[in-house]
Amino acid sequence: QFVTAFFSNHLLHHLKKDDDVIDEEMRDIWVIAEGLRADNGYPIDRRYLTGKPVGSKAVASKEGREVFIVKKENLSVEGSERRTKCWSMLFAHMAGFAFISAGGDLQHSPAFLENFWMLLLSVVICIVFLLALFGITDYFRPEPKEYEEAEAAAELYEEEVEEAEDDCFCLAVSFLFVQAIKFGLTGVMPGKLGIMPEDSIPFSAVMWLYGIGLLCIVVTFFAVRFTGRAANLVVGTFADSFAWCALFATRWLLEHMPFLKEAKVSPSSIEGRVFMSVVLSLCALVVIIVLDRIEDSQADKHDDASNQVHRTVKNVITGLSILIGFTWEHSFDGGVEAIASITEEPLTIQVTGAVVISIVVIPAWRKFILAKLLELEKEQKERKKAKAIFNGEAALLKDDFYAQE
Repeated sequence: QFVTAFFSNHLLHHLKKDDDVIDEEMRDIWVIAEGLRADNGYPIDRRYLTGKPVGSKAVASKEGREVFIVKKENLSVEGSERRTKCWSMLFAHMAGFAFISAGGDLQHSPAFLENFWMLLLSVVICIVFLLALFGITDYFRPEPKEYEEAEAAAELYEEEVEEAEDDCFCLAVSFLFVQAIKFGLTGVMPGKLGIMPEDSIPFSAVMWLYGIGLLCIVVTFFAVRFTGRAANLVVGTFADSFAWCALFATRWLLEHMPFLKEAKVSPSSIEGRVFMSVVLSLCALVVIIVLDRIEDSQADKHDDASNQVHRTVKNVITGLSILIGFTWEHSFDGGVEAIASITEEPLTIQVTGAVVISIVVIPAWRKFILAKLLELEKEQKERKKAKAIFNGEAALLKDDFYAQE
């Protein structure tokens, strides 16, 4: 939460004195708007404009070539949104996996290894602890100061903190829940990373775990009908649970195939993990294409049923995207462990590998993928706002028509 407060500028405005001058950077700026250019989104001096701007769009000359530019309102605010989203998401997942480790220690204690119901009780304890922790931190959050920039920073902070808390909750609780399910199906407690001995998994447990994963999707279908944070937590937790069930059920299924062991591509090997990731990614891609076609068929409808279809498809695709992420994380994690195991300092190599990968991946993800995501989310909000205005005006015209009749 401190990181989110820092990057959202909520902490800066809270520490700033009332008579401080607002940063001069908070102003309208022209930026390059050509997606194929490496400097897309970079600011450009107004004197390079080659003609009169048309609204928020214009053309500028750079290095002897004309480029399209757009006016970005409060560019520093948009940069703050991207930084906040980036680091709050990363730290939320770090906190989620840290809590998975803590919850795993609780589940592996002798008191909770007695039976399946005691393991479920440990999940309930983790849920209560996280909700209590969220409530305590919410109570001690400072109120924003009463000027526009501080209120905007506080709104961004509250939004991203709540989303980060939800991500942490859903990630940790879903994994611990599936751990308990696997113990109930096999009678063997998985390791803290979810790995189990190959000879302890009956084939019937594979089918049961797939079935429970599908049941989790059914729960999201019903939960998506409700609104509020509690409903979002239920939807997110069961969507993540579906992803964990599909991941481990597929791993178990591949372990029951002897020809994969003979070819040395069983899930216990790096080659097997990569093969499993490719298979699950292709299957998820096919399902996403089908769901996208279903959603497109409802694009011209604006009733409650079409909205329900949209929300359902969105949550199923979210679960599938989480599944793809988990499978590839499984592969990369195994690769780093394999490389570290042949060195004299495996822990140091693992940490170094994580740092190097972060240095390479995070800037590219933040600059291109996350920026595109935020842009699409903004466009979606604008479309919803325009649709709401259109529907309201249409309703007024309809009422006027019947009044004239």
